[in-house]
Amino acid sequence: MRRQAFFLGAMFVGALVNAQPVLNPVGSGIGQISIGMNRSTLETILGQKLEIQFAGNRRGGVTISEPSALATLRAEKLYGSEVEGIDLFFVEDKGELSLEMFSIAVPCDAVSALRVRLSQQAKAGAVSAYAWGAEAKPACRVWMRHA
Repeated sequence: MRRQAFFLGAMFVGALVNAQPVLNPVGSGIGQISIGMNRSTLETILGQKLEIQFAGNRRGGVTISEPSALATLRAEKLYGSEVEGIDLFFVEDKGELSLEMFSIAVPCDAVSALRVRLSQQAKAGAVSAYAWGAEAKPACRVWMRHA
């Protein structure tokens, strides 16, 4: 619970400070997770309710790190790097929670290569409505949100 609260604060602030509007290199998501999807859709895919930790201002998040859940979502790897977990950040819109942003935990030694790979993918296409970032501190993560 403490970890989730940390990421909720840190990732929203980081996203605002480090946003780089670019081509969305992984579509609008990873595996079956995509920006804008409803909480209920994700719960149907997983076959279980998500225990959202609310952070105020109609926003909340949850961490998915169980290998079986990542496999169900087809989100075990990102460009060949193991995915250790995914933080999902939701915003309430018209009474429904929809996915606003996600942050993927990856091994720290993979961040540099992922940053290069994501940059190459971005340069290969047109600018889209998404922003992404790759960070080695305070945790090793790749994130994506609407720009």
